[in-house]
Amino acid sequence: MAVALEHAGVTIRNETLGDAAAEDSGKAIERLALDAFGLARYKISFLPPDWVDWPCTPTLCRSILRWLDAEFNGSPSWGYQTDSSVLLPLYRKALTEGGVDSAVFWICVRHPLTALSDRGTLDDRVVGLWLYETLGALSGTKKAKRRLTLYEDMVREPKSEMQALAEMTHLWRPSASDLNEASSFLLEEFRGNQQSIAPMTNAPPMVDHVYDLCRKAAANQRGFNEGMYDQEIDRLCNELKVYEAMIRAVELPERRMVLSWRDANGTGTLQEDYFPTGSWETKQLKVDAMPGSFLLFDPYQIPCHFWIRKAVWHISGREQKAIIQAGANGLISSKNGLMCLTCFGPGPAVIQVPTTKVDDLEIEFKIEAGDVISYEVLEILRSRLTKRKSSTIRGRS
Repeated sequence: MAVALEHAGVTIRNETLGDAAAEDSGKAIERLALDAFGLARYKISFLPPDWVDWPCTPTLCRSILRWLDAEFNGSPSWGYQTDSSVLLPLYRKALTEGGVDSAVFWICVRHPLTALSDRGTLDDRVVGLWLYETLGALSGTKKAKRRLTLYEDMVREPKSEMQALAEMTHLWRPSASDLNEASSFLLEEFRGNQQSIAPMTNAPPMVDHVYDLCRKAAANQRGFNEGMYDQEIDRLCNELKVYEAMIRAVELPERRMVLSWRDANGTGTLQEDYFPTGSWETKQLKVDAMPGSFLLFDPYQIPCHFWIRKAVWHISGREQKAIIQAGANGLISSKNGLMCLTCFGPGPAVIQVPTTKVDDLEIEFKIEAGDVISYEVLEILRSRLTKRKSSTIRGRS
């Protein structure tokens, strides 16, 4: 679709995920934003309800505007293709702050049977990604100027779809030859790739419900823009959050959060069993260690990213920031106001108790675990072993 727009005279930036290696690319900013909000491209979710108030939001908005200005300055009509649709509210905020009030959002939806089969599997993760990408686009563009196009409609009438989109914009006025060129390109691309509209029998019923909603919205663009389907969109988004919680309860098995210490009174351990929810949650831990003691902190017993949004000691009605340092089997990084503790063995972090008596330790956190995280941990360990081996060789020489 993006290439078709380019054929019709729109300046398009259509990046691949590989472009994220460039720090000033749109994909790099998207990856940074997903990390900042504790999300991930392979296991996506909606933005937190209070994302506007997060300390990383102003910085991300400025980064988006700088990139757009550098990329499209001087272009009368331009566009950017993204499949991280859950970030659309962030893009809209950035565009508003940059004085861009003429944006039109083109939502292109493939039939789920085709979209999911292209990924080679219909497991819960892939189904969830399609649902979040689709509902994220519908929800993230509410009250904005938008058009929803089904691929099956583009196959039949590419020229009329492009013309309808052009009529929604202020500056893009493609010529008849531009539209013919774009239409010819799309017809060639779609040749032999007709979209199936048969119900899916091996995916959750919600997939059919979401696509039925898309078909209704595509058939009634005026009602779609006037908010006729917003309540149904909200209902499906809430259902998806429940569906996600059910899946993640299986993905993240029960483990325990452990604090252990040694002080003048001997050794002590505090452990609390829990099921990670896969979203932000808070624990308050009563620690009996003596003031000034060092605690070994083990939040989860499988390789994971332990994101920390808040960590404070409660001391007689006031809060004091908890100082968390990496232990022997942990790595701490900071991304846009959030701390990420990567855990790959016992004692991944160390926390020191304040020098005065404390009431408890409060931690607001989110856990990410799975194959991708395990792969990242293996890369970290491989890098450490390589450095250690190199250091040993230099020492012997």
